[in-house]
Amino acid sequence: MKIPKILCAIVLSVLLAFAIGIPCYASISPTSITATLEPGESVQETKTVHIETIPDQVDIIFAFDLTGSMGEIIDTAKTKASEIMTELTTALGTDVQFGVMSYMDYPSMYSSCGYTENYGNPAYGDYAYSLDHSITGDASAVSSAISGLVLGSGGDFPEDYTRIMYESYADPAVGWRTGAKRILVNFGDDVPHDCDLNEGVPGTSGTRITGGDPGRDEIMGNGDDLDLQTVLAGMNSNGVTLIECHTTSYAKNYWDHWTGLTGGIALETTSGTLVDDVADAVYDVVSAEQYAYNIHLVASPGYESWISTDPVSIPEMERCVDDGEFVVTITVPAGTPSGIYSFTISVVDGDDVSYGEQEVTITVPGGPNPPVEVGGTVQPVNKLVLSIPFITLGILLAAWSILILRRRRTQN
Repeated sequence: MKIPKILCAIVLSVLLAFAIGIPCYASISPTSITATLEPGESVQETKTVHIETIPDQVDIIFAFDLTGSMGEIIDTAKTKASEIMTELTTALGTDVQFGVMSYMDYPSMYSSCGYTENYGNPAYGDYAYSLDHSITGDASAVSSAISGLVLGSGGDFPEDYTRIMYESYADPAVGWRTGAKRILVNFGDDVPHDCDLNEGVPGTSGTRITGGDPGRDEIMGNGDDLDLQTVLAGMNSNGVTLIECHTTSYAKNYWDHWTGLTGGIALETTSGTLVDDVADAVYDVVSAEQYAYNIHLVASPGYESWISTDPVSIPEMERCVDDGEFVVTITVPAGTPSGIYSFTISVVDGDDVSYGEQEVTITVPGGPNPPVEVGGTVQPVNKLVLSIPFITLGILLAAWSILILRRRRTQN
């Protein structure tokens, strides 16, 4: 018996879909809600959320070790910056933005933990940290920032990687977007300064000292020194994932451990494979998470007190499989003026990565005064404010009339 061509086409399509994988999309249902409520009144609804594999937004900041040994990989990054960003955007298939930071090492001599060395060379312009371009959707600006990077020198072998990791979450000028997946891609070839590099690293023993990190004030022992383990924990708690693009096999086992503490990975790359290596690593990190944790709902700034949810959060959801439900109560605070109020309710995970939002429009009835839009919300018109010009004019007219009458009486 012959199989109809249309049936063959359907079977082939199904097999192809399974072969390449069926895309999964985040969703929140319903996508909008509109209600009319008096101050103190509430409306309740059930929201169903679905978590996708790849977030709607991904922010990536590239960090470049500019010490002398990094010359070849930096030259490659300069010539292929646009290609790297295009490859990443294509691979992720989502809204991706980029930024750039660079460093060599602290340009001074330091002594700590029994380690004394010249960290960097001021004669070559070495510096500890520079934010060369904050997160932006302008890929050409990022490419220009990378092209403008200038190699320094470096002193001892370790570099101030800990400082760069710290700034990834401590410097607000980095400009992470609210709700975006945050990734720091570091290009380096050595190890950080620390008083015990071996701490927590599998297969190591004893204490390995490479000197402390003096922190932002660049003064050792002055209160803001940076500890590697503390900074890695800070990256994790602030939702910044570390990917280490290492140009050598040296200390790879250390970087495997350190990146893993943030949910990231370490890889060995070369100038010939840089584009594919970076794209593959970022895609693997973004798409590898099977579960999302601490899923909860947040309202736009200024409207947090308007909503409450049951449950407060869902501890765990399997991506592309589980649906989660929240009973949401929206309450207009007492004393809210009449007007039309619009805001969003977003689905976010424990790293504040957003997976969709719902539009909310609440009308608060009022008296005879029409509402007026102010600062993104609608506020009522104040009768007294509208009346002030007319009251002032009336007073002036009355004063003028009294003056005319007095003049006439004087003339008489």
